[in-house]
Amino acid sequence: MNQLCNRIVILFVALLMPCIGQSASKSNWAVRCDTQDNKSCYIVQNVFLDSNKRRLAGLAFHYQQRKYIVLASVPLGVNLRSGINIKIDNKPYINIPYQICNPQGCHGGQALTYKVWRSILRAKKLSVIYQDPVGRGIGVPFSPNGLYKSWRESRNSKGKSKSAASRSYRRRRR
Repeated sequence: MNQLCNRIVILFVALLMPCIGQSASKSNWAVRCDTQDNKSCYIVQNVFLDSNKRRLAGLAFHYQQRKYIVLASVPLGVNLRSGINIKIDNKPYINIPYQICNPQGCHGGQALTYKVWRSILRAKKLSVIYQDPVGRGIGVPFSPNGLYKSWRESRNSKGKSKSAASRSYRRRRR
């Protein structure tokens, strides 16, 4: 458990870093890998406020130790009791409790079931919803465009062949 918490903190920091090793594909999702061993890859998307380039929210997905992990980041000044909600199409929310706040924002993460992960990969709409200090909901839309392709690419970056990644995904879909 402690190792998972350490990994989550490292990935939160990576959400804030510029896109090192970002994919050149026409996806709204960046593929990032640890620069030392290139064995730990994940996909990330940040949404910024156009006027001042302030980040409204960030999402990252990672596969580690046979678990699908989601990480979410939002700015400081949020209602911590409500947690971070992820809305997938018209399905019920996934609630992620906050785990840490630092000067870059507040962050939370958790493992997903394969069924939920599959619904994220197939999503037409994806949003992060959090509350301001007075309890008003703030919804930040994320583009699911290129999510599956970036996920495959992140899995291939770990030394897995494209065909093996595709077979693995198809096998689990059945």
